Amino acid sequence: MRRSNRKVSGAGELSAFAQIESHSAELAGSLSRSAVSGCWVETRILSALKLGYYACMSSPLQVRDVPDEARRVLKARAASRGQSLNAYMLEVIDREVARPSVAEVLERAARRAERATGSALDGLYATRAEREEQLTGRAGA
Repeated sequence: MRRSNRKVSGAGELSAFAQIESHSAELAGSLSRSAVSGCWVETRILSALKLGYYACMSSPLQVRDVPDEARRVLKARAASRGQSLNAYMLEVIDREVARPSVAEVLERAARRAERATGSALDGLYATRAEREEQLTGRAGA
C-alpha cells in the first residue's frame, strides 16, 4: 500500500511549528556562538519568522507565461536584496495586498466625506458679489 504525502491540516500545522522550533533553536545556537554583524543577525531572525509565517499560512500560487525579460529583472532585484525569487515575490504580493485599491480609497472617502448643503459655486458667487459691493461703495465715496 502506498503512503500519501498529504498531511492532515492539524498534523501539517504541528509539523510546520516543529520545523520553526527546530530552525529557531538552531538559529539561537549559531547566534550565541558567532560574532557577526547585527544586520546579518536581523536578516536570519527575519527569515526564521517569515519561514514560520509562510509555513502556516501559505497556499501554492503559480503564474504562467511570465516573459523571460520580466523574470530576469525580478530575479536580479531579488538577488540585489539577498533574497530568493520566491521570497522577493512574496514581499511584492504582500505590499500589493496591503495597499488599498482605487475603488477602496474612493469608497472610504465617500463614507467620510461631509455632505454639502449647498453648491460651492453659490458660496463663490456670494463672496464675489460682496466684494464688488465693497469696491463700488469705496469708489462712489
